[in-house]
Amino acid sequence: MPLSIAQAVSLTCPQCNTPFNAEVWLIVDAGERPDLAARCLDGSIHVVACPNDHRGMLGAPLLYHDRAKKQLFLAYPPGMPETEIQNAGSQLTQQLGSQLLILPGNAYLDAPKAVPLELLGAAIEDKLDEAMAELQAHAEALRNDPTIGAAMRVVEEHPTLVQALLAWMGLDVWQDSKIFLEARPDLMTDDAQTVIGAMLDLARAQDDANAIEDLTVHRDLLRAARAEGVDAAYEKYIVEGANNFADPRMELEMRLAELNVQSQSDLERALAEHPELQTLMLHALQEDPLMQGLNALSGADSQADVLRVARAHPVLLSAEGMAALHEFVRNAREHGETETAKHLQERIATLEKIRASGPPEILKP
Repeated sequence: MPLSIAQAVSLTCPQCNTPFNAEVWLIVDAGERPDLAARCLDGSIHVVACPNDHRGMLGAPLLYHDRAKKQLFLAYPPGMPETEIQNAGSQLTQQLGSQLLILPGNAYLDAPKAVPLELLGAAIEDKLDEAMAELQAHAEALRNDPTIGAAMRVVEEHPTLVQALLAWMGLDVWQDSKIFLEARPDLMTDDAQTVIGAMLDLARAQDDANAIEDLTVHRDLLRAARAEGVDAAYEKYIVEGANNFADPRMELEMRLAELNVQSQSDLERALAEHPELQTLMLHALQEDPLMQGLNALSGADSQADVLRVARAHPVLLSAEGMAALHEFVRNAREHGETETAKHLQERIATLEKIRASGPPEILKP
C-alpha cells in the first residue's frame, strides 16, 4: 500500500458554478513522492482548478512525512479549530503508522508538529521561526493600518460568526449552502454583514484573489437573501449548478483519465491507491442502462418476469446487451460463482427465445 494518500472530492466552482472532481492529498511521504513534496514546498499541494481554469485552495489538513529528515508536520488550514487539528493529526498519524515500518529511534513519529498550511514550505526548509517572525511583523504592520486594524478587531470580537461564515463558505454544493443558511438566521444580520465585510478587507490587504472572490460572492448572496429571501437569492446558483451537473459515467471517465488508467492492472492499482473510486464506479454503473437491466434480470424468477424485464429494459435484447450478458456469465464462472452463472444463463435463454419470436409487438404490454 502507498504511504501517500489522496481522496477524491466533488466540488463546485464558486466563480462559474461548474461541478468538477479534484484530488485532495491527506498524507504526503517525501521519499515516496518527491513530486508531491515539491508541491508542499511551493504551496501548491492543495491548489485545484475547475474545467474553466478558475483556481482555488482547498481547506484541508495535510500530514507531511520525510523519514530522511525526520520530519512529521500536520499542516492545517486557516480557521481550523484546535480540537479538529489535534484529531486530524492523531488520525492521519495513525494511518501513516499502519503502513510504515517504525524503527527504534524514531520518536518524531509519536506526534506531528502542527503548522499553518501557508507555512508548511518554511517548516520543510527548517525556516519556520523566521517565517513566523516575518508573519507576526506583517500582522503588526497591518494592525497599525486604521482600516485593517478595525477589520481585525471586528473579526476578533465575533469568533462565532467568523466560524459560521467560514463553515458556510466551505460548502461545495449550493443546495447544502442554502440549507445551512436557512438554519443560521444569525448570518442574515447586520453583525454578519459587518463581519464578512471585515473579512473582505483583510483578504484585500493580503491580496488574496481567491478569498476576495469567494467572500464577495457570499457577501452579495447574504445581501440578496436579506432583500429578496433565501429561495430567490439561491435560484440562479442552484439552477446553473443543476444544468452543469456531470453524468457519473463522465465523472468516472474523467477520473480514470486523470489517473492514466489504461489497463486492468492500472485499474487495480488505482483502486488500491484511491478506494473512493469504488463508490464512483458503483454510481456510474447504476446509471448504465445495461447494468440497470442486469440488476432487474437477476431478480426475475419466471419467464413472465423476464418478459416484463425485457419490456422495461429493451437494451437487453440488443446485440450489445446479449454480448454483455454472456460476458457476465463467463466472468461469474471464472470466479467460481456457479449458481449466479446458472441463474443468468437460464434468463438469457428466455431472452433469446423472445428475440427469436421476431415481431416487436411481443414486447408491448
